[in-house]
Amino acid sequence: MKQLLLTAIASLGLLLSYGQQTINGTVVDTDNVPLIGANILVKATLTGTTTDLDGKFSLELPPGEQVLEISYTGYNSQEITVSPGQENLNVVMSFGQTLSEVVITGYGAQDRNSITGSVASVNAERIESFPIASIDQVLQGQAPGLIVLGGSGQPGSNNVSIVLRGPSTIQGSNNPIYIMDGIQISSKDFAALNINDIDEISILKDASSTAIYGASGANGVILITTKEGFDGKTKVSYNGQYGITSRARDRFDMMNSAQKLDFEALARRGPGWNLLPENPANAGLDETQLAANADQLEKLRNINTNWRDVVFRTGRTQSHNLGIRGGDNNTKFYFAGNYYQEDGVLRGSDFGRGTLRANFSEQVNDWMKIGIKASTGFSKSHQIQSENSINLNNPAALAYLINPYETVRDDDGNYTFGPTGRNPVEEAEFNYDETDVNKIVGQVYTEIEPLAGLKFTGRWGIDNTNVTSKDFIDPNSRLSTTVQGSQGQLDKNVAKTTWLTFSHVLNYKKIINDKHRFDILVGQETRKRNKDNYGFSVFGLTGGLESPAGATPGSAANPNFIPTTTGAVRKKILESYLARLNYTMDDKYNLTVGFRRDGNSVFGKNNKWGNFWNAGASWIVSRESFLQNNRVLNFLKLGISYGTNGNSEGIAEREQYTLY
Repeated sequence: MKQLLLTAIASLGLLLSYGQQTINGTVVDTDNVPLIGANILVKATLTGTTTDLDGKFSLELPPGEQVLEISYTGYNSQEITVSPGQENLNVVMSFGQTLSEVVITGYGAQDRNSITGSVASVNAERIESFPIASIDQVLQGQAPGLIVLGGSGQPGSNNVSIVLRGPSTIQGSNNPIYIMDGIQISSKDFAALNINDIDEISILKDASSTAIYGASGANGVILITTKEGFDGKTKVSYNGQYGITSRARDRFDMMNSAQKLDFEALARRGPGWNLLPENPANAGLDETQLAANADQLEKLRNINTNWRDVVFRTGRTQSHNLGIRGGDNNTKFYFAGNYYQEDGVLRGSDFGRGTLRANFSEQVNDWMKIGIKASTGFSKSHQIQSENSINLNNPAALAYLINPYETVRDDDGNYTFGPTGRNPVEEAEFNYDETDVNKIVGQVYTEIEPLAGLKFTGRWGIDNTNVTSKDFIDPNSRLSTTVQGSQGQLDKNVAKTTWLTFSHVLNYKKIINDKHRFDILVGQETRKRNKDNYGFSVFGLTGGLESPAGATPGSAANPNFIPTTTGAVRKKILESYLARLNYTMDDKYNLTVGFRRDGNSVFGKNNKWGNFWNAGASWIVSRESFLQNNRVLNFLKLGISYGTNGNSEGIAEREQYTLY
């Protein structure tokens, strides 16, 4: 029996050995110099290896004929077929250019090498590696000249400033505009969008690149492209993350209680001076009173509350993303759902979000494609009272302003309030400031190609955002004594914003004699915005309800409880016409010219329209014959560009009118 078992195992080993084959080889350049770290991959598999210091490699292959993909940075990639039984392979790679990278630009896509302006991009692989909540955080450090300034560490905060190549105006907006799948969105809505749905982000930085967006492009343009389906086997993916965050380490030491009291004695103010017998104000005290002061001073010296440990905590983050992606030659789809939760490092701060996305396209026939892209998201966040100011409403500031000899509660369990009159733990327990965001972004589109090289693209989209904010001050809290009526306050604000976008673009591409490449684009776009917001503040919340029903009715005899209201309705419309020509000769010389005419309802009566243009040229020097055998420069491009654009984003609806 043992002999039979050993024979079977030996036979199985022989069969496995016979089924596999090992290929050995070297990879060198045209000068027979070994290429270190060249990639060798079995096509359509994850089986691969790299060359060693001598350019050699050894790789076990599956049985049968196989195709190897060999690649090395700066050299032309190769595909080589390995026959069954072949044992050796010597590869000679020629120096050349890497495959062209297509980059999303305004109203289309271009070969990166042919772009005459300044464009940076971030791909999906890079984006998905960030365990963070918002798009603006992804952009941090991803492009030269792009600065992201956060108002605080508040989870889900939209109090973020993004500046490209410095401020462009003193009073107006300095933030770039954001275009997602051809539909402009607001940076304030990032909290309700899932970064895992993004396939690529392109950053248009110079005037030549942004001039195609005319009156809105002065501060740069950030283009966001979401994922789509593909032709192939359906792929189900799950991405889960969990992490912790902590506050930044202090670069200074805070005084303990003894040190603070000694400092107060030197400064002649505070308990450290008030309780000393040397204080002239204590000259008339008897021994009993002086002894009581000394005991109190000693008690304070031994307290040492670390208010940073009281106010701050270890933040926790979790994210779960489920995606389904696939399709065939005609139908492509992408569906995804995401849940994100972040508890901030400040007690009382948190952010939660849920999103759903559906991208679907159908190739109806040889010349027509239709599709839909839609996403919906909901987020809820709790903020601190003052997010980006150093004052007594900010618990992060209180952690450094409250004395170390003060305690959270006294011996009877009641909250204490020192010279600042504030206790961040008490405020976090009684009061809150929360924001709910509901967002829907969607579009239907069609692509029609009636002739070879000619394509019409129509997009009809909506961006609808509802934001509800609620600020509650409990009548039993200490902060209640500072509000109108001193018996609590409830503020509620609701803002509903709807953008409608209608975009129609005609694009013609033509290659003549494999030498001249033309890309001509003309288009028209209309954008309409309706914004409706209202809010109120009620006082005297003695009924125990966190709603207007619990407020005390105000009257002329009791004016402290009269509610206050706010509200506004705003409308805005933009009409645009645009054209652009991209020309490339010999894949080395590039020229771009563009024009856009914008009309905007916020412009003055005599200046309703603005004209904007751009021009740029570039020369890919490294493709010239005199640099073909160059071993120093992989790629060299010289370029010059110029453009004009405007900044209508910071103009309010009624600023065109003279008010008295």
